[in-house]
Amino acid sequence: MNRVHILVVALALGAGRAGADTWWYTYEADGTYPEQEGWERTIMGGGAQRWFEDGAFVLDSTGSTEPLDIYAKGMPTLPDPNDPTHAFVCEWRLCVNTIVGYWSPTLFLLFQGYGDIGLGYDMDQIYSFFEGEYIADFEPGVFHSYRLVTSDLETYTLAIDGTVVYTGEVDPWALTSVVNFGDSAEARGSLSRWDYVRYGVTAVPEPGSILLLGTIMAGPLWRRST
Repeated sequence: MNRVHILVVALALGAGRAGADTWWYTYEADGTYPEQEGWERTIMGGGAQRWFEDGAFVLDSTGSTEPLDIYAKGMPTLPDPNDPTHAFVCEWRLCVNTIVGYWSPTLFLLFQGYGDIGLGYDMDQIYSFFEGEYIADFEPGVFHSYRLVTSDLETYTLAIDGTVVYTGEVDPWALTSVVNFGDSAEARGSLSRWDYVRYGVTAVPEPGSILLLGTIMAGPLWRRST
């Protein structure tokens, strides 16, 4: 079992206990730390330096020797893979300012009984841990809005600033259902600013509405090589 999977097992402890009738779970970086809003914090190497700046939650692990500072919360509601009218959605707004090494900061999504998705940031690219490749480019030093959607828990799409940039596959391995974000890279570090993290199950737009997204989805796609 590699380090990524060991880390994901440890994150099972962060599974939340919110009611299944609530669709959306959020961290809005409104001046309170994630653990004050029900997220479970896990640290190694002393964790990252943390503060708030211009309404964003700042994580700075560039000065740590083995930084790990992550925040986990459960997802008690999953979409029915056989129901095309609903999908799991995760949205986050993030600015990556500095990278020491690679693949930090990170965001992981685990779907119990189905699989998981793990994303790590380089200075201008996003790496998919379980697919083993870079899947998208982004401009560093500025905020971007990210949106990941899966309805069948087997495939997913990733959009950046409203444009779908990648269609990928969910890795078939997960012991629990949880979302976590932060800095989970050993012997590396980063300075990142998180504006929000939101996730839940929501209705899929009607076919007529989907047609209106044609211009959005016309952007270049990275696809997993076969």
